[in-house]
Order: sequence, then structure tokens, then C-alpha cells
Amino acid sequence: MGGTTINDVMAAYDAFVAPKGHDIDPLNPHGLNDWRTTENPWLPFMNFYSIFTKYAAMADPQNAPARYYPVTPDYKVVGGIVPRDKLTDPGDSGVFVYHWGRYMQTHGTPDPWVKALKTQGPEESLCSSRSPSDAMN
Repeated sequence: MGGTTINDVMAAYDAFVAPKGHDIDPLNPHGLNDWRTTENPWLPFMNFYSIFTKYAAMADPQNAPARYYPVTPDYKVVGGIVPRDKLTDPGDSGVFVYHWGRYMQTHGTPDPWVKALKTQGPEESLCSSRSPSDAMN
């Protein structure tokens, strides 16, 4: 990515949707107390948030789910919609979004600069919380 990190991309997103004078944050729409309503003009376009959350979790697994996927793991109707369905891509699931974030919290975030040793399996070579010596044990 030419030196651009996931943190840079996420910071750019937050800076773009939230500055004063702009009204383009789908999770905090201007004039509404809650995004979970049929009055939210961004509602038809929000299903990318499940993908966005998994991407953000690779940089900040502790905060990404709360920031980009603020839904409960149920199908309760709120404001005339099922919030989890509106934030979830048709080929995705809320369960996978949750487990992706939990995996990153538990095993660490991917480190693109780590080079795998022949004795390592794929999971040991990708997570920054593990060192090559851990894989040898």
C-alpha cells in the first residue's frame, strides 16, 4: 500500500466523515438522535460496515467493533429496521464479524512485514503477537 497503514486509512475515514460542516457519517446522521431508523438517508448504503469493521479490526481490534459495527447480536426491530441486517453485507454474517475481531484481539493483528519460516504454519507467520521462536516450541 505504499507506506499507508490500516491506521492511516481509518484515520482518514474518520477525518472525512466527521469534520465540522460535513454531514456524511452514516452512523451519526445529522438531525437524527439514532442511526437505527428508516429516516436515515444512508440506510440503504450501510451494508459495507461489516467489511469495514473487519478491515479496521486488523489495526485496532479493541475499538473497531464498537466504532463501526454498533449492533447487538440479535434480530430485534429498532426504528422499523433490524440494525444488524442493515450493517451486514449480504455475503457476510454478524457472527463472522464478531469472531474476526475476537481472533485479532486474542492472537494479534496481521503484520505484513513478518516473513514466514518453513517450519511455521500460516497462522504463526501472520500474527504480530507471536514470534518465530514461539512457532518452534
